[in-house]
Amino acid sequence: MSDDLLDQWHRAAANELEARVKNRLFFLTIGIDPSQAQGGSTSSPTDVAPETWDTVAEGVEQWLEGIDPDAADADDPPSYEARPAETSIELTATPKKPKRRGTDPLVVNPYPSVSSFGGSYTTGPPPEFDDGT
Repeated sequence: MSDDLLDQWHRAAANELEARVKNRLFFLTIGIDPSQAQGGSTSSPTDVAPETWDTVAEGVEQWLEGIDPDAADADDPPSYEARPAETSIELTATPKKPKRRGTDPLVVNPYPSVSSFGGSYTTGPPPEFDDGT
């Protein structure tokens, strides 16, 4: 999946869930699994029928209704996989603080993050410096 298509899927999932899911006891974090989006006939989120997004939202609502926000483990948040078309959308639910429950937003990452790391977490000893002497 190209970065552009991944961006489209992420934004579409965020917009559709924000508009269709009424439960506001949790924050949802969205992750799109590009390795799961290779097959199938739907190449773009604009190809997904509104009824399919309704079905996804209903599944998310039922999942969230089954979670007690006061008992959910913030270190190991509950997760759910939605699959409109052949694209895997991984959701995690983090309970909102009691004063924030019932408020917007639902999705905490409406835009995909771009991160890459090409080095080591430890640099080790510095390289020897040859000053020519």
